[in-house]
Amino acid sequence: MDSDGIFSRLNFDWMDPGTMYYDFFNLSEHPFRLTIDPKFLFLSSSHSRAQAYMEYAVRNRDKLFILSGEIGSGKSLVIQDLLTSLDDSTRAFRIHQTLLTNVEFLQMLLREFGIKSFHDRKVELLDQIYTYLVEQHRKSKQIILIIDEAQNLAPDVMEEIRLLLEFEKDGENLLSLFLVGQPELNEIIDRPELEQLRQRARLRYHLDALDEEDVKNYINHRLSVAGGKHTVSIESDVFPLIH
Repeated sequence: MDSDGIFSRLNFDWMDPGTMYYDFFNLSEHPFRLTIDPKFLFLSSSHSRAQAYMEYAVRNRDKLFILSGEIGSGKSLVIQDLLTSLDDSTRAFRIHQTLLTNVEFLQMLLREFGIKSFHDRKVELLDQIYTYLVEQHRKSKQIILIIDEAQNLAPDVMEEIRLLLEFEKDGENLLSLFLVGQPELNEIIDRPELEQLRQRARLRYHLDALDEEDVKNYINHRLSVAGGKHTVSIESDVFPLIH
């Protein structure tokens, strides 16, 4: 089960601090908000493995890493946790808009880099991107680009991504790319026409849904962080119903 599914089954009136639930659990704030809050981060075994894979990809300057999972599986949480762990030697950029043409994609990337571009030809856009990446390389900066909802990328945008991953200087990759998306992203990456792109990915990981034990630990963790008792008395036969 994903976290959104858990929330839908926890049908308490948590929103009113004066309710009996706040008093019973000794809560100081809402424990199950849908918005991302790093202090509530709960890493299941699957999340921890994804985190380890991503850290490895960053440390080794991998060209491409692929992370997939259902909606609500925690992709954004582990990505956000990774971003907060990066030091000053790494600059990370994140793109959420993926319904773009190849030219629009390159233009958006330049805007993320803080570069104004009035070009509409690929060759000039790619040249500007390469120049920026080389400048950052000279400053000993590692550049990471994270693309959310990557399953929506058009085929010609995937081809531009492949070209970007060819950028090197002094034998080092100039760009590390993380493609993050729903499970169909894996089906897209496995298409024969994307073989050259797929070969750039040494690692990929799929986030599994929480199992019953993870659900129990997840709920207790969030109750505890929200100011609840360290040991919350919830009958064990309730958790299978939530899961």
